[in-house]
Amino acid sequence: MNNINIYRGNGTEIATESLFNNNRNLGVIFSGFGCNYRNPLLYYSKKVLLENNMDYIGIDYRYYEDKRFLELSENDQDTFFEEDTKIVINKIKELSANYNKMVLIGKSMGTSILRRCLRHDEIQRKSVLILITPGSEWNDFIPELCKLENPTLLMSSLEDKYYISDNLPLIYSKKDLALYEMEKGNHSLEVNKIDIDIEHLKEIMIKENDFIKEYVG
Repeated sequence: MNNINIYRGNGTEIATESLFNNNRNLGVIFSGFGCNYRNPLLYYSKKVLLENNMDYIGIDYRYYEDKRFLELSENDQDTFFEEDTKIVINKIKELSANYNKMVLIGKSMGTSILRRCLRHDEIQRKSVLILITPGSEWNDFIPELCKLENPTLLMSSLEDKYYISDNLPLIYSKKDLALYEMEKGNHSLEVNKIDIDIEHLKEIMIKENDFIKEYVG
């Protein structure tokens, strides 16, 4: 399969990167608002997917550099996001027919895209989930996630304002939940001490790798 291109209705392109090698399983990374797939957490997540013999797609809305988007009202930004996500979901649904399983990785805003993907059976029934520092929809996402049987790896910090929410206690009883929860750390799972941050990054990637091997094989 060749690299994919995803276009909006106005002809502009949603940024992607992809690597296809006719593998049985697909990994998809949805980046955050200001965190593209070259961020260490997502860059090495991509490496983990590839080392587990998966095809790969990275999706980055790049709103952080889109002046038109940044000038919109909050309501119009929400509409823009929903329209982009519909287009992305249609592409993933199309691709899903080619794969046995999919690993969906979302970072921050990317977990909101992942959340919407799970509303479509073609995607949901094949998916294993990795949630990295869920974003502003996390409190509402938790009850939906707990109703699903998809294996889920959740990684966040107890100092993250988005993570600590009223519904958080519900997630601990979710079936097939793997958890990496830092007592201290920011929304990038860093404490701004390079030796500690590198050690945490190593632990996170080992956790991801073990999780994928267990549930994808």
